[in-house]
Amino acid sequence: MDITQSNVVYIESPLPLDPSLPQLQKPSWLDGFQRQVGPPIQAFPNSRRYPAQSDQDPLTIFTPMINACSVPAPRWVHVDSAGLGTVLLFTDGAAINNGQSNAKAGCGIVFVPARPRPKGVAFRLEADNGPPTSNRAELLAAINALTIRVWMGEGFARIAIATDSEYVVRGICEYVFSWTRRNWVTGRRTPVANKDLWERLLLVVEQWENAGVMVQFYQIKRGLNTEADRLAKEAAVRNPLVPYLKLRIHYYLYTGEGIRNRRWFLHYHKFIFLVSVISLGDMQLFSSPRAMLVILYVAHKSTPCRQNNSFPVRRTEEHMDH
Repeated sequence: MDITQSNVVYIESPLPLDPSLPQLQKPSWLDGFQRQVGPPIQAFPNSRRYPAQSDQDPLTIFTPMINACSVPAPRWVHVDSAGLGTVLLFTDGAAINNGQSNAKAGCGIVFVPARPRPKGVAFRLEADNGPPTSNRAELLAAINALTIRVWMGEGFARIAIATDSEYVVRGICEYVFSWTRRNWVTGRRTPVANKDLWERLLLVVEQWENAGVMVQFYQIKRGLNTEADRLAKEAAVRNPLVPYLKLRIHYYLYTGEGIRNRRWFLHYHKFIFLVSVISLGDMQLFSSPRAMLVILYVAHKSTPCRQNNSFPVRRTEEHMDH
């Protein structure tokens, strides 16, 4: 995966912007669509640690600003004396019943200043991501934060990951250097836990560094990371089929695919209502795939579709349910 290209998960649509927010100055590398911000960065122990105290509120350093992307959007930004912009990304992972057989884990990433509360994305850990533990959720949150957008394409030369996870910060800033020298074995001669995710995180960080983008990890107090923590906990208990079903019906309705030659289809608002009911918790009735299929089938047969080929097609760039 080349993170300097448009392999992004979160695609933003143009939204009304606060005219009072300052605009990040467009850097030179955006003019020529370059993939290199500057010379490759050589990391060493603790060079990836953001130079701030853990009890300092990141929002006293970073302020809302409009990025330099072709689709402008607000971000938390710090501009240094050289005019280089750093984007701030809050991340967190959470696990319900951590370490038990019925554990569930989720990740939260917050990077859009908004009112009444900041915005971001959240997702639940699935079986193919290994056991749902809090440590794995924290690692996956950091990995996805670095790949969710092409940050250099928004005009940023640096990325700051704000997390309350000492496990992530000390691991990537200190321990990973000795782990790689020992072929992923700890000082006690035991295999490094969650090696697969540490390798993924290190790969992404090094890709940014090779492109000249500095990646730093800002360890903050838990009380300063409440929004990412909230998203992670909500994602942990969310029915994993809900975001997928919302995405599919949104795609069908707004692109027109698969609708024109069907006699019946699920009405969007009715679908959203049903999905909201399904996602109200972990009730056994609505967590059963068979029960959900019955509900969707009934709604499917209860709403007639327009039976002509003139269904209005509306294109959208929004592909992520928040």
